Amino acid sequence: MREVLLTIALLASLKYLFEEGIHRSLLVRVLHAVAYVLFLTVVHVVTQHVSRDEVEGMLYSAEALQNVSLAVMIDLLYVVYICTHKPTSTRRFRTWTRHLPPLLFFPTLFYLRLSLFYVLPGYSFVAVSVVVAAIVAALSIMAPYLWQVLGLQRGSLREPMVLLSLCTFVFVVAAGVLHPDSAVRNVSTSTDWWQTLWLLLIVLCGATVGYLVPRLWQRIRRNK
Repeated sequence: MREVLLTIALLASLKYLFEEGIHRSLLVRVLHAVAYVLFLTVVHVVTQHVSRDEVEGMLYSAEALQNVSLAVMIDLLYVVYICTHKPTSTRRFRTWTRHLPPLLFFPTLFYLRLSLFYVLPGYSFVAVSVVVAAIVAALSIMAPYLWQVLGLQRGSLREPMVLLSLCTFVFVVAAGVLHPDSAVRNVSTSTDWWQTLWLLLIVLCGATVGYLVPRLWQRIRRNK
């Protein structure tokens, strides 16, 4: 389980760099850095009273892996949203939602900071937390320039973001499926096909409305 969590943490950390790289506003990146530093301050206090074995044991269950899969799926939907968002939109709520910090990076920071207690046992806990906070803040602020130095422009960062999100989601789902407690033990339950059909129709109707309404609204505004 430790290897699974470390792989997820590495994928989420790399995706975090891509997500920060697409934000043009320096103010947004600075606010993200402040949020990470504040979060690490809380994490520094919490992780001194938490055992890594207890956290990994709690996460190594079918129910916990399902919750992790749900969180990764929500993060994937958010990544797809910010990658497909049209910058011409002036709605305030859209502007704020696309500037949120990477959602999956907060639990990743918690697990990485907890692991560092065991990787660096001879160092000061406060000094390690300060160094980690400084590195994360610097990467958040300098992410666009870092990718430019590596030869990647802002527009080319969206595809790797989606691919990393998909890889993380597939990896977490595979870990949940391969868990021993996820085996199917009762196959006698009948399938309610009518309920399945209604659910499919509702999803299709919602997708159709979400696709057509914004375009109809834009056409009406153009005709005015």
